[in-house]
Formats: sequence, structure tokens, C-alpha cells
Amino acid sequence: MTTIDVSQQVAEMELALRRQENPLRSSEVLAVLERWQWDDMLDASSRARAKQLVREFGLTHGPMRR
Repeated sequence: MTTIDVSQQVAEMELALRRQENPLRSSEVLAVLERWQWDDMLDASSRARAKQLVREFGLTHGPMRR
């Protein structure tokens, strides 16, 4: 199965989280990253980075689902 590399999108999401300019956007980004960390369609590196960001920012921006 071919996987999708979303590393550029994950990097953009990380930047949005680090800037902390828009709480709503941060919540939206975390919701996407929470799904992506388990998405088998994405490449392993992108899933791992999503998981790392959820761990780093999830507790400061709201409850984690998993």
C-alpha cells in the first residue's frame, strides 16, 4: 500500500501551535493531528510527528481523545 507524506502540512501545523496566535486554530490543528497519528494512509514519519505534537501540545490546548 502506498502511503501519503504530509510532513509539510505537519510542519505548518506545528508552526501554528508554536505561535499560539489563535486558540480556535490550535484546537482544530490538534484535532487533525490526533486523527493523523493513527491514520494508516499516512507515512510512518508523518504519523510519528503528529503523535509527538499531540503529546507536546495536547495537554495545554484541551483534552486528548486517546
